[in-house]
Amino acid sequence: MKKLSLFSLVVALMIGFVACDTPKKPKAPIAEKTIENLKAAITGESNASAKYMVFSQAAEAAGLVHIAKIFAAASEAEMIHVNNHQAVLKTLCVEAFEPVIEEHVADSDMAKNLETAIEGETYEFTEMYPEFVRIATEEKVSDAVKSFIFAMKAEQGHAKQYQVVLDIFVATNSDVTATEAWYVCPVCGELTSNIEDNPICPICGETADTFKKF
Repeated sequence: MKKLSLFSLVVALMIGFVACDTPKKPKAPIAEKTIENLKAAITGESNASAKYMVFSQAAEAAGLVHIAKIFAAASEAEMIHVNNHQAVLKTLCVEAFEPVIEEHVADSDMAKNLETAIEGETYEFTEMYPEFVRIATEEKVSDAVKSFIFAMKAEQGHAKQYQVVLDIFVATNSDVTATEAWYVCPVCGELTSNIEDNPICPICGETADTFKKF
């Protein structure tokens, strides 16, 4: 009985030695492309937020208080996207990503600032996010798909809202008739001027009573 036990022990040690000594092939990172896309989105959204805040301050200084509000509200919305994307990175066991924030300067012509904002939002919802959604779907990262879709739909709304304000500004050279108050959904970053007729966020279903007012 003792000999059998000793023999079994020796065999077990030999097997363990061989197993530990055998080099293991490195595993490919899980959702590698989606992780990089999340980082790219965080960088883009963080810079958009910073840029819109600069635009808001410039509009405020120029006495365009209604334009200042939509830029401030959009700046908040972009940070909601950043936080959503960061949360997905955490589920993928990736440490919080620190994006590089560029220096942003407002144009003296407020119409150009609005045009810049529309151009950026349009790129995101027509090119960037659709591609990110496609890749996240292929890599089966459902949380990333959801976060990207929330941002994509919200950006489309932002572009439309900016266009309305731009049309008013170009036609009247003022923002007096533009919307006075804006509301931001804390879940998806949807931007709206009317929560009375829209008590539920059309993108994520959040109730409008939680929206932040600007």
